[in-house]
Amino acid sequence: MEWLKFSTFVDETKTKIMSKKDEKLQELESLHGKCYPVKIYLDDDNDEKVANIYLKKLDRQTYQMVNKLLKAGDSMKTVEAALKALYVGGDELKLVTESFDALMSAETAIVSLMDRKPAELKKN
Repeated sequence: MEWLKFSTFVDETKTKIMSKKDEKLQELESLHGKCYPVKIYLDDDNDEKVANIYLKKLDRQTYQMVNKLLKAGDSMKTVEAALKALYVGGDELKLVTESFDALMSAETAIVSLMDRKPAELKKN
């Protein structure tokens, strides 16, 4: 019986936390358009150290900047610049930009934002 009470408490707590995150996301989207919550691991050796940030949808200016920096060959500078351009809220961004492990973790989110659905050519 005790376990059931604890389980119910945990479920209710998760629901409250998720609804606060949803409210924050809705607030940011009303200001910036489509936004994405991103969980970034700050330390490869400790999965509990994370930063939760929100990034806005990739825009043309940021896309061009990222491509120029990639051509220059500094991927960490590219990730940092993209984060600074797209960051709209959440934990402090410097938690991510001042940690090599965090930048490496964030790189996957930036690559995902850069990926686009390819167009389909239909021949008659």
